Amino acid sequence: MRVRLRRMAVVASVLVSVAYANATTSHAATASAPSSALPLYEFADTGTEPLPWNAQSLESELSGTTMIGGPHGATNGDNGVLAYRTNTNDLATLSLSATGAPQWTDWSLGNNVPPPEADPVPFYDPSGHVALLYVDTSGDLIILTANEAATPAWNHWRYGAPWRPVVATDLSALTGVAASSALASVAVSGSTATVSYLTSTNSLEVLTLTYSGTDPIPIYNQVDATLSAPNSSTTTTTTTTTTPASGAPSSNGGFSNPPIVLPGPTATVASTLANGDLVVFTQSGPSPSPWVTQDVTTLTGASPIDGALALGATSSTIDVAALTGNGAVELFSTYYPPASASSPVPSAATDSWSVQNITALASGAPPLAGNLTVQVTPSQVAIAGQAAHWGDLFVLTNAVGTSSWTATDVSVTAGSAARTVGAVVTGLQVNGQLTLYAAGVNSPPPQGVGVYAIPWAKWTTAITQGWPIISETGGLGTQSAPWVGLTSASSVSQSPDFLMGQAIYNSHKRVTWLSFWTVSGPLAGQSQSPTNYYDHGFASGVWVGTQIASYRSLGVGITPDWVILDPEGYPDNHSHLDAPPGASPATLARFATYWAAMLKGWQAGLDSVDPALNAGVYASQSEYRNYQLANLPLPVFVAVAFSGGGPVPVAGASGSNVRGFISFGASCTPAATLASEANTLANPPWSGEFNTLQFNAGVYCAPP
Repeated sequence: MRVRLRRMAVVASVLVSVAYANATTSHAATASAPSSALPLYEFADTGTEPLPWNAQSLESELSGTTMIGGPHGATNGDNGVLAYRTNTNDLATLSLSATGAPQWTDWSLGNNVPPPEADPVPFYDPSGHVALLYVDTSGDLIILTANEAATPAWNHWRYGAPWRPVVATDLSALTGVAASSALASVAVSGSTATVSYLTSTNSLEVLTLTYSGTDPIPIYNQVDATLSAPNSSTTTTTTTTTTPASGAPSSNGGFSNPPIVLPGPTATVASTLANGDLVVFTQSGPSPSPWVTQDVTTLTGASPIDGALALGATSSTIDVAALTGNGAVELFSTYYPPASASSPVPSAATDSWSVQNITALASGAPPLAGNLTVQVTPSQVAIAGQAAHWGDLFVLTNAVGTSSWTATDVSVTAGSAARTVGAVVTGLQVNGQLTLYAAGVNSPPPQGVGVYAIPWAKWTTAITQGWPIISETGGLGTQSAPWVGLTSASSVSQSPDFLMGQAIYNSHKRVTWLSFWTVSGPLAGQSQSPTNYYDHGFASGVWVGTQIASYRSLGVGITPDWVILDPEGYPDNHSHLDAPPGASPATLARFATYWAAMLKGWQAGLDSVDPALNAGVYASQSEYRNYQLANLPLPVFVAVAFSGGGPVPVAGASGSNVRGFISFGASCTPAATLASEANTLANPPWSGEFNTLQFNAGVYCAPP
C-alpha cells in the first residue's frame, strides 16, 4: 500500500473540471461497450397480496430509449434517480419523486461530454443535485454535473471560462491515475465526497472532493491515496452468523472487484481480493493519515466471495452483500458507533463485523448471479439479484426484528411483462416503497415440439423433463352466452388453464404455454351474419380474458403465450364456421367472412380485458385454405394427424401466420417413432415453430 500527496494548484484542478479535453493523461479503454440494448423494467413492491410485485417497461418514460449495460440508482429522501447508458451510448437519468412526474434527461445530448466506457453511477451532492460518476472511453474517471446558471462564483473560480450547462470533471487527470472500466463508487458526508475506483494497474484509488455552498461543481482537495492489495488468507468455512475473530493475512492476490465507499465521515473503502476475501480500508485520521486494513473474511470465518459488492445502509448499520462461487449470498454487517463530542457524526465500526449466509436462511432461494442490490427500508432488508440458472429476478427479504428470510421470484409474481432480467439489478426507495430495476431480457417463448392434452398429473413432470411447450383446453363451448365456459370445474382456481399456469409458475422454468378455448358459433335459428359471429367471438373473448385476469389474484402472475380460439363448439362441432360439403366458391367466400368476423371479435374481446394477451386460432389445413386464414393478422395453429400415414400437406394450406402444428394420433412407443414424429413437425415441409403432440387419452411419455 502506498499513499501519495499531490499538491496541485486549485486553479489547475478547476480548469480540468471545466474542459475535459485539457486532460494531461489518456489511456486505452479496457473493454468495449456491449452492442445490444434491452428495455429497462421496473418491479414495484405494492404490498398488495397475494402477488405484491408488479412489473412494467419504462421505455415510454425514457423517451423510447433502451439500455446497454445495467441501471444504477441513488435515493435521497423521497427522491430517487436511475442512471444508465442509452442504446446510442448517451448518459441518461430518470429522476423519480414521491410527488412529481418522472423526469428523463439525456446528459450527453448537445453537451459534448466524454463518451462512457462503463455504466454511470448516480449520486446526490450535499445540496441535493444529481451528479454522475463514470469511466470514459479514454480510461479516465469523470464526474458529470448539471451546472447552475452563471454566477460571480463561476467567473471567479473559472477565470471567465465559458459557462457550460453540463460540466465534466476529469478525476484521472487530477490524480494522474488511470481507471479500469469497472464501476466507481462515491459516498457523500457533509460537504465532502469520497470517491474510489479500481485503477488500470489493479490498485484502489481514493480521493476526496469538497463542495462549496450550493455550487454543484466539486473542488479536488489535492490529496489521493493509492491502495495496494494486502496479504490475505483464504478461508473456506461456511457460517450463518459469526462473532469477530482475528486472523493474519498470508498471501497477496490482487483485487478481483471494484471498490465500494462505505458511508461516514471517515474515508472507508471495501473491495474483494482475488482469493475471495473481503477487505476494508479505513483512514485512521485526517489526510494524510495512514490507512488501516481489515480482512473481514478472516475476522468472520466467511466463505470466499466471487462477485461485486453491494451496499445497503441506515443511520446505524452497514450491510455489504456479495456472492460466493456457488451463487450463495453472504451478507456482512457492522454498525455505526455512537457519535462523540469530537466526532458528532458517527462513523463505521471497523472492528466488529458479522456474516450470514442468506441463501441458507431463505427457503427456496436459488443460486444468484450478476450484480446484487441491497435495500434497507424501515420494515425490511431486501437483497435482490438474477437467478443464476434461468434469469428470474429474485428478492430475499428479512422483516426488521426477525431472524427469518423469505425468497420471492419477482419475475413470476410480477406478471408476464418481463420473466427474466439482466445481470445488473438496482433498487430505489421512494416514499417508503421498494422498487427494483433491471434490464427486461427478451425471453421469447421456447420453440420446438411439446405436448397437448396429457394427464394433468403429468404437467409438472413434462415441464421438468424438458418439453418446451405445454398446452391444454381451458374451457368448452356452451349453448348460451358467453358461448364458452368451465364445464369441468366449479371455480377458476380448479380450472384446467389456471392449474396449468400454476404448474408453470411453480416450476420456475420458461416454457411456452398454449391455452385453447372451444367457442360456440350461432346456434340453429340464430342469424348467420358477420355481426353475429363477431358478437360471439367478442363475448367469449371478454369472458376468457376475465378468467385469465383473475389468475393473479389467485396467486399465478403469468399468462398464456397465446390464447387460442378452438372452433369446435356448438352447434355442429365446428362452431357453424364450416361450409357444407361441395360448397361453391361464393359460399366458401361467405363463410370466410364469418371466420374473419368471429376472430376479430375474439381478439377485440381479449384486448378489452388485457391488451397484452396474444390471440390465436386453431384450424385444420382445409379450413386454413378454404376460409382465407392466411389473410388474417392472427397466428394460426394448424391441426394435423399422424394417423393414416399422415400428416400430409394440403395444397394452399401454408402462410406466414402459421406458427405451429397441433398434431393428434401421436405415438409414445417405440422411442424412435416419438423422435421421428417430433422431427417431422420441426423440419420441412412443416417447419413449425410451436408444435405439440397429442397421445391417446391418459397417456404421457418423456421427450425423445
